[in-house]
Amino acid sequence: MPARNLDLSNSNFTPATPSIVFGEARYSPGGTCGPRIQHDFQLVAMLNGAARVELGARSTRRVLEIPEHHVAMLLPGEREHFKFDLRRPVHHSWCALGIDFVSQRDVERIQGTPPVHKLTPRMRRLIELGLSIPSSERPDAEALLSQLGTCVIECFLLEASSESKRSEQPDAIVRAIAYIESNLHAPIQIEELAAECFISKQHLIRLFRAHLGTTPARYLWNLRTTKGADLLRVTGLSVAEISHQVGFQSPFHFSRLIRQQFGESPKTLREQAWNRGG
Repeated sequence: MPARNLDLSNSNFTPATPSIVFGEARYSPGGTCGPRIQHDFQLVAMLNGAARVELGARSTRRVLEIPEHHVAMLLPGEREHFKFDLRRPVHHSWCALGIDFVSQRDVERIQGTPPVHKLTPRMRRLIELGLSIPSSERPDAEALLSQLGTCVIECFLLEASSESKRSEQPDAIVRAIAYIESNLHAPIQIEELAAECFISKQHLIRLFRAHLGTTPARYLWNLRTTKGADLLRVTGLSVAEISHQVGFQSPFHFSRLIRQQFGESPKTLREQAWNRGG
């Protein structure tokens, strides 16, 4: 997707004080905001209702649609006019990031990213955490707010990249991966997985081989093994407990796949992680 232009030359534009500000607002149906000049990088999350944002001057006007449960990144220096849902009340939240807070590298990454994508639970939790810090705590919470601002940028870019990758994959694969990740601890039969994707077992296998270079079964066991290895490195759970949590029927099967994937036994993998740098 072509990069968006970032124009800070507007004579009415004055950079805001470097800061991270979280906020939220509610509008009645048909509410508006603007026209105004955007002074920051601003991530807008539509929690209820939708918004239509007219950007630019009349002669160069373009429209940005922000559906319900989506987020949009607005750029500093742009003239914008919000027109909210005509039929429903609107509740939206935002994170404003001062232009001096955002690095040039991140500016370029933001410009090259689609401006709107789905609001994920991960992004929603970040915004809710920012909103939970009252004004009275801001002086003592500047370090936390700064880290949250960085997280918001990285989360926006990560979610946009993930959404782009998902859009390149057949819907059946997206459904299958989501089902596997949500049910990793439980027994999963390929027939059951195919039924969740509304296709046959053979078709699902063909799609996985064509798009991921593996089969659904191998994908499932590789993911379980990787998750199990993560637990070995960061917890004191026994091999048996870990193998059960990630969906293996026996510790022996788990240990065998750990050796195949990492070239070490579970015990050695844990010792290397725990003693690294010691």
